[in-house]
Amino acid sequence: MGYYINPELGYYEGDAIPGDVPVPQRPDATYTWDGSAWQSTAETRNAPFKAQIGDLEALITQRRLREAALGIDNGWLANLNNQIATIRLNIEAPSDSSTQLAALTTTQLSSITTTALAAITTTQLAGFTTTQLAALR
Repeated sequence: MGYYINPELGYYEGDAIPGDVPVPQRPDATYTWDGSAWQSTAETRNAPFKAQIGDLEALITQRRLREAALGIDNGWLANLNNQIATIRLNIEAPSDSSTQLAALTTTQLSSITTTALAAITTTQLAGFTTTQLAALR
């Protein structure tokens, strides 16, 4: 028995099927195989938290909203919102700022305030393209 990745089955533990790629044991479900090693990203680590939030938000029906608006929900909506806020504390921001910076459009860049510009560090500025820097001027 070993650990394998199968194009159709994905990661599994068991006996090899022809065409499977043997891999080391996956550290946990948040890791994905990049072809040479297990990698964990903020996106994969955040997926279970985002799913929990989605499940909680699905509980908010029109009736629940009406009761909350009328003040007869005994704090149900506020409690649910607190649960969601607690889960959000676990969500990591993506750490790849250069990818995020590259995605900014000229319009988005031109709307940045002077205060926000002053908060940008030298390291962050290094991630901007020449076109994006021109839009900041």
